[in-house]
Amino acid sequence: MIHNLSLAATLPAPGEASSINLPGISVTVGEMLETLCQAGGQAARDRVTHQRDEGVEKIVASWPGRIDNQRALALGFVADKRFDDIIERFRQDDMEGRS
Repeated sequence: MIHNLSLAATLPAPGEASSINLPGISVTVGEMLETLCQAGGQAARDRVTHQRDEGVEKIVASWPGRIDNQRALALGFVADKRFDDIIERFRQDDMEGRS
């Protein structure tokens, strides 16, 4: 994230195509929960509950299934490789000193 923000600040004005789809990863909720369990144990996983929310469903249903991020990659933007890396960064950056 920091790399991408720093890179964006150094790029020249984009001209007509002013938006860039930043690269990311595709991960299912199931994969997220599995990673959470691996990183924080079953107790962390058990804190997550499933509750249907029609408002959230409408928002998520409006998202595209795939995004073309080739332009961003060509400009040097980078994507996370694995969801566990995102969890680990969160643990290091945001959970330090918390119990």
